[in-house]
Amino acid sequence: MKEQGDNLVVQLEKQKHWKSTLGKEIELNQRELELVKEESRLNEERLKAEGGHLLKVARDETEMWKKQLEIEMKKNIPSNQARERKKIVQLPEFDGSPLEFDSWITMVNEYFQEYNEISSFE
Repeated sequence: MKEQGDNLVVQLEKQKHWKSTLGKEIELNQRELELVKEESRLNEERLKAEGGHLLKVARDETEMWKKQLEIEMKKNIPSNQARERKKIVQLPEFDGSPLEFDSWITMVNEYFQEYNEISSFE
């Protein structure tokens, strides 16, 4: 009987130790779960911040390109006011003299360089 009692005490001690170990494992798993949740929350916040930053960069870049395009369009299409301010001198007609042909061509080239808003004989 004493042997059975000792055996029962040993079994109870083993169960007690097992329950204690199991409790510690559960506690460790809960802590690990909390850490994983916190890490997930931090990653989510980081991704939101990065996404917001990328969206802002994309909007800023779009705005910059839009302004650049407007500037280029203003450069390439002179306004009527700019044409009016710069009085365009009329080209003299070519009288057909072969001796004056080279000088007349030079004058036409200079004319188109000075009045670059004119692209052809309007």
